[in-house]
Amino acid sequence: MSHDISPAVLKRLADASDEKVTAALVSVAANLLLIASKLAVGIATGSIAILAEAAHSFFDLGASLSAYAGVRFAARPADETHPFGHQRFENVSGLTQILLLLATTTFILVEAVDRIRVPRAVTVEWYSFGVIALSLAVDIAMTLYLSHAARHTGGSPALSADALHFSNDMLAAVAVLVGLAFAAGGAMLADPVAAIVVAVIMAGVAVRSGARITNVLADRSPDPETLERVRTLIAAHPDVRSLHDVRARILGSSVYLDACVGLRGDLDLASAHRISHEIADVVLAGAPEVADVLIHPE
Repeated sequence: MSHDISPAVLKRLADASDEKVTAALVSVAANLLLIASKLAVGIATGSIAILAEAAHSFFDLGASLSAYAGVRFAARPADETHPFGHQRFENVSGLTQILLLLATTTFILVEAVDRIRVPRAVTVEWYSFGVIALSLAVDIAMTLYLSHAARHTGGSPALSADALHFSNDMLAAVAVLVGLAFAAGGAMLADPVAAIVVAVIMAGVAVRSGARITNVLADRSPDPETLERVRTLIAAHPDVRSLHDVRARILGSSVYLDACVGLRGDLDLASAHRISHEIADVVLAGAPEVADVLIHPE
């Protein structure tokens, strides 16, 4: 028997949506700041590593805009063409960000290899280190902020992917700082080598994250701990005699599930209907990540 999404769950989803939108806009602003500063210093010094970082931030901006669009679309209510809602737009947004990250990686690798084949002098000034130090500080702050926002809103895939971009930038910034230090000592190849390190880090993170998001889009079940907790909650109801075919999928950052429940044989239809709703209410209360429950009484 179906169970309508409760007002409490709808309010939780609405509050989470507002927080996601705010976090996505903060991410957009942070990337605009980083693009402007890195591009100015990269052009002034001719550093391919800093320009690679500027390109990285430019694609991160696209990723942040994708995250913003994803959480905005995901907040739309269910309609005739999307009866389960629009939350999966968040997952699509996350995958789009991963593809942008891989495009950035390809661009940086091509430019870095070209610099190795034809070495060019790099001017290393104090502001070269300053802009990367600024980037590192912003990356740390945004990684912590977006990761917290993603967890607080139930595991938002769009915000998690955005946080991944900033954590990736953090590692890349350290590589660039090391490269600039060697370049300041006269090592001309240090700058493009640092850029390659940045690209390799980006590619590894993108592939792992992309595989995770693709699994969600392919309707892979939530983690076993969530399913086991749901089974325990259902089985604890005094009228439940058996439980099988517990199935779940992830839409956006929420879990939607259904289960076949064996009840006492002497129950009438009205009682079975009432108990099914009781079971669904128990699951919604005990598993906050679950947004909707469909119980099939037998």
